[in-house]
Amino acid sequence: MEAHQQALVDQAIRRALTCYDDHHCLLRTTEDPRFRAVQDSLAFAALLLARTAAGKGRKTELGLARLLIDKILPLQNRVRRDPGRGTFPLLFSPDASRAQVMDPDSRELMGSILGAVHRDYSHLLGEKRSARVLDAIRLAIRDKDQAAPETTWGSMLVAWLELEFGDRWQGERLATDVALSGLEQLTERRFGDAQAYARELWALGLWRRSARLHDSVQGLLPELIAEIARFAHPGLPELFGAMTSGRTTVSAYPWIGAWLTWHALAGEPLLPKRMTDPLHATRFAFPALARLKSLELPEGDAATDREPRSLCERLGDRQFSGWMEPGLHVEARSSPRPETGRVPLAGARWRTLEGGSAWLRARSSKTEQASCRKRFVHLENPGTTVVSVHDLGPGETRMIENGWWLSGLHFATEGFQMLDAQRSDEGLELTLKPTSDNAILMFSPLG
Repeated sequence: MEAHQQALVDQAIRRALTCYDDHHCLLRTTEDPRFRAVQDSLAFAALLLARTAAGKGRKTELGLARLLIDKILPLQNRVRRDPGRGTFPLLFSPDASRAQVMDPDSRELMGSILGAVHRDYSHLLGEKRSARVLDAIRLAIRDKDQAAPETTWGSMLVAWLELEFGDRWQGERLATDVALSGLEQLTERRFGDAQAYARELWALGLWRRSARLHDSVQGLLPELIAEIARFAHPGLPELFGAMTSGRTTVSAYPWIGAWLTWHALAGEPLLPKRMTDPLHATRFAFPALARLKSLELPEGDAATDREPRSLCERLGDRQFSGWMEPGLHVEARSSPRPETGRVPLAGARWRTLEGGSAWLRARSSKTEQASCRKRFVHLENPGTTVVSVHDLGPGETRMIENGWWLSGLHFATEGFQMLDAQRSDEGLELTLKPTSDNAILMFSPLG
C-alpha cells in the first residue's frame, strides 16, 4: 500500500471502532443501536487483516479480526432446502426472539469478501478457521436452480466465485455473458449509481488477480474508469446522474468515494473521520482487498480536470444533461412520462462557505422535461414544483433580491411564483407555482 492508503486504513479502523460492540463482537448500526451490521463487520475484519498483513497491526487487532469472523460465520443461513440457504442477514439482532431477515442481495458481496480474505490471509486465520471460511464461501455460491443476479457486478462476482471456489465451467459461461453484454449496455446499467460503479471496480479487481479472468479485464476496466473520470465531479462528492436517475441515494456516494480517495483519482478526499456514518469507513476495505495498484486513465481523460464542462447522456427515451465547474454541479432529466417514486427532475450540489457541500433537488407535479444549459435548468410546461435544499449550516439561508442566498450560492427562478417557503436550521423547502410554460432555475456561486 502507498503511504496515503495505509493512512486511510488506519483512520478507517479508528472510525469504525466507534461502533464496535464489545459484548456481541460486531459493529452497531448508527440508525438503530439494537441491530448489528453484518456486512460492515466483515469489511471491518478485512481492514484489520490488511493492516496486520502490512506489518502495522498489533496482536490484539488480529485477535479482533478473528473474533469478528467467528461471530459472522454462524449467522449464515444453513437450513437445508431453504431458498435462502447460503445468505447472510444484512442486520443481526442479539434479541433471540427477533427472527433474522436474510439478505439475498448481499450473497455475492459477502462471499467475495470471504473469498479475498481466504486467498490473502489464510495464514493469519489459522487452519481450522480458514477451512470454515472456505465452507462458507462455497455455501454462498448460488445453486444452479436459483435466479442469476440482476446486476452486472453480481454476475461478475458469481463468475469469480465459481471459477475460484466452485464450478469452473459455470464460471466461464457467466464471465463470457458479461464480456458479451457490450459496453453500451454496461454503461446503461450502472449510470448514476455510485454503488454499482464501486462494486464493479471491486469485481474487476478480483478478475484482474484471477489467472482465468485476467485477460477479460483489459477491455472492461479502462472503460469503467473512463466513465468514472467523466462523471465524477473533481471537487465535490457528486456523480453525474445520481440525482436524477433514481438509482442511488445520498448515502451511496461513499461506495465510489472510497475508491476515488484510495487511488487519488478525483474528488475531494473522502476521509473516514469526516464521514457522517462511521460504518461508511469500512468501504475502504474493498480497494484495500482488490489490490489494484492504480486506476490508470485512458489517454485524453483527466479526472482532475477542473475546466467547466457540459455533460449529456441518453438512456432509452430519457435524456440527462449536466454542468460541472469548480464548486458547482447541476443536472437535469427529460423523460416522456413521469418517473416512479417521484424521482427529482433536476438537482445541484455546491461548495458551501464552510468547506462542506450542500445539495438541492427539484420535483414537478406535471411534465418532466428539463434540460441543463450551464448554470441554468430550463423546465418545459412544469406543474407545481417543490425545491428542497439540504446540508446547509445554521443561519446559512436567507432571502435576497430575486432569490435566495444559500451558503455561497445565489439560487433564483424565472417563470415561477412562490407559494410557500419552509425554513429550518439545516435546510429549506420551496413550493413554486409556474407562471410560464418555460420556467428556469438559476444557480450562481458567490465569491
